[in-house]
Amino acid sequence: EAAVPALAPLLLDPHLASWARIPLEVLPGPAADEALRQALDKTQGLLLVGVINSIGVRRDPQAVPQLETKLRDLDPQVAAAAAVSLGKIGGIESARVLKGSLATSPVAIRAPVAEGCIRCAEHLLAAGKSKDAISLYEAVRTADVPKQKVLEATRGTILARRSVPLLVEQLRSSDRAFFGLGLTVARELPG
Repeated sequence: EAAVPALAPLLLDPHLASWARIPLEVLPGPAADEALRQALDKTQGLLLVGVINSIGVRRDPQAVPQLETKLRDLDPQVAAAAAVSLGKIGGIESARVLKGSLATSPVAIRAPVAEGCIRCAEHLLAAGKSKDAISLYEAVRTADVPKQKVLEATRGTILARRSVPLLVEQLRSSDRAFFGLGLTVARELPG
């Protein structure tokens, strides 16, 4: 933790920021989280994207309110990074933010928002919050997002619900991607 005061100012340096983020991502203790949260308001563009990505790596739940703001940033790279990082952080609050943004976000960042939802759903499912996970998966399945995200959400829904009928629906699909998904998930689904 003694290194954090030396590393924090480097987050603003375009030549050294990535080198500062590498140790900050793994240093134990709250000082690194605090340094990254403070850098959210002091950086922009690619430096800001890097800081947001590092916050996602650390899975800092205290950053969720700031990331919610960045999710509405006019720079699509910043907004996309915020969406994915919220998904990496996981939890009920991240789920609320992501699910609310799925339908209202610009088309340019809807895929990263869907990815954030899927990542968040995986964390919720692992934490035993299957109802919340299923809600996120279903939101992605019915949203106007790229087909790959719908496939990922369908897989998550089948596994979270242990839904044989939804699996059978995929196996009967005339769409090769959904049929292939059904074959893959059939091997993953217990029972």
